[in-house]
Amino acid sequence: MDDGAYVSGLRRDENNVPRGVLVFINDKGEMTDIAYDKLFGTSIMSMCKSADGRILALVGRGTKEVTSTGVIETSSSELGTISGTSYEKLADIDVPSDFIISNLTLAHDKIFAIGTEPRSNNAKLLVFNLQGQKESEQEAEMGTKFISDGKTLYRIDGGLGVINIGKVNPETLKVDKPKGFEGMRGISSIDEDKLYFVDSTSFYEYDFNTDETRLLFRLASVGITSGITSIAADGKGGFIAGDTFAIRHIMKTEGKARQQIMLAVNDARTGQDPYYAEFNENSDKYEVIIKDYSGYPDPQQMLSLDITAGDVPDAIALNGFSGDAIKESTMEDLLPYLKNDPDIDMSDIREGFLNAMLTKDGKLLWLAKGYEIVSAFCRRGEIEPFEFSSAADSLQRLGDPEEAFAKTLPRNEFLSLAFNYGDSDKFSREDIKAIIEYAEKLPEQPEYSDAQKAKFNIGTVSSDTGMLIVAIYSFDNPDLEALQVLGPLFRPGTGAYSPLGKFAIPINAKNKEGAWELIKPKIPSEIPYDFFGLSILKSYDYARVKKLAEFLQSKGRKPYIPYTKDGLESEYYYEETDYLERLEQLIAGAKGCYAGNNAAYYNPTTEDKMFNTAPLNIVLDACAAYFAGQKSSDATADEILNRLATYFAEQG
Repeated sequence: MDDGAYVSGLRRDENNVPRGVLVFINDKGEMTDIAYDKLFGTSIMSMCKSADGRILALVGRGTKEVTSTGVIETSSSELGTISGTSYEKLADIDVPSDFIISNLTLAHDKIFAIGTEPRSNNAKLLVFNLQGQKESEQEAEMGTKFISDGKTLYRIDGGLGVINIGKVNPETLKVDKPKGFEGMRGISSIDEDKLYFVDSTSFYEYDFNTDETRLLFRLASVGITSGITSIAADGKGGFIAGDTFAIRHIMKTEGKARQQIMLAVNDARTGQDPYYAEFNENSDKYEVIIKDYSGYPDPQQMLSLDITAGDVPDAIALNGFSGDAIKESTMEDLLPYLKNDPDIDMSDIREGFLNAMLTKDGKLLWLAKGYEIVSAFCRRGEIEPFEFSSAADSLQRLGDPEEAFAKTLPRNEFLSLAFNYGDSDKFSREDIKAIIEYAEKLPEQPEYSDAQKAKFNIGTVSSDTGMLIVAIYSFDNPDLEALQVLGPLFRPGTGAYSPLGKFAIPINAKNKEGAWELIKPKIPSEIPYDFFGLSILKSYDYARVKKLAEFLQSKGRKPYIPYTKDGLESEYYYEETDYLERLEQLIAGAKGCYAGNNAAYYNPTTEDKMFNTAPLNIVLDACAAYFAGQKSSDATADEILNRLATYFAEQG
């Protein structure tokens, strides 16, 4: 409408039950209930203008009747007209009570309903006149939807990543010249032969008359980073947008004139990180535009096609993408950026973690701003302290797998620790044989019924109190003097680095300076005391520890860790300074990094959601026959050794 928008939603009644309502929001943001007594509790299934300019609404009603034999639930549908703040019913619609409607649309003075019948996977299209009488019925394809501006009817078909839309002949219901769109998140609205739709970064307009698509604005430029539900024209050159829990009035003049940074992601959650909205809010020079590839059938292939076509992202959030693209020929060396950045003090960088990310010739092709330390722990005195000599020697010292880990360590996690953190090219045949024989005795899925009997624990340290948490929860003893650090078992050192949030800048990116500004390590103006993970910046970790202590002090509390002892809830109080030195010792002694220099990142298509690298894939493939009892450990070790040698030779 020219002076506002009609919006349907939910409001809780006096019994705290969400009920459907319809409101009118004027151009000042003021809300008025529409026929509250008539429409409260209903479901507004569709609204649009009719050919004569009226606002028509399709309304669903549900009733419950308590009888002596139980509760009878019924549903009905009606057509009504809205004028100002009043609603008038026009007619009941003869929809079968057991017909589950998934899409309702008004066009050409007819009502088009798509849905399914109970116990049936077959979709049907029902057509009604404005008196509510059914005129026709026919089979429909699952996933088909209709959309309309009240005059013209359009049909939408398609699946993940690709949507086809075209005008529908109201008599034959055939589509005329369907238009295909890739990568869109959804159709938003139709208005006067113009189609409005969004993808993961932008809002577009498609003109059916000229067959032209134009970008209207980037979502981030108007403060929308995720969760968009709908956008419709307001009749004045602007748009009304639904953004999860808010309704925004967007004018075309909104947004700062800034350089755009295109960030490629393959995980909707990555794109929803509040950091990006904060970055856009605070930067006068740059704005980040997030392109989410997770909606494509093959995100990796689509990213490669974009890069080949010259549509190169300025930065890539690597979680979710294969690491095959992380090569010197495709990615920028970030080490000069790090060393030459005036905001970064190199003495503040944790050298061990930085070195673990470098390639063999000293290049930094990807950067993680945070990480964890993965190591094996036990009670002091469980085994004699020893210097690492080989993986086979370490495993022999652990003893029987069931006694060592009490079924808490699953087989694939054990193999991931062995082959995902670098140095797997240094394993001897004896090492590989010892590793797979040990893995064969571990359970496929972990069990925790006898967890307290475990002699050893593979722990993850992601905070200053991480070792303390391992001590309390794994060995029921908060005394760090009683905790022995064994290291990563398969290589020397106190542990192995496990990066959190990895980024790269393509060598052909158009805005490398902006991309670096987005991904570089920095201490935010507002330090979160509950940040998960360790930082590559030492000062950040110390600042967080101080922030947490100040927060607890303001609440009259000392730092503590909650835990259960003898069935009772308890709290262990500690001085944070007691553990910073221990943390630094653990960090300084850690070696190796998840995925080494041949990075292959989280693959969401794998059933067990494991971190996959090429070396681990080789091992899992070769071990399948051995774990099934169809091949000897000697023959399997030989195969793995040869295949790993070939792989690393190809990597150079």
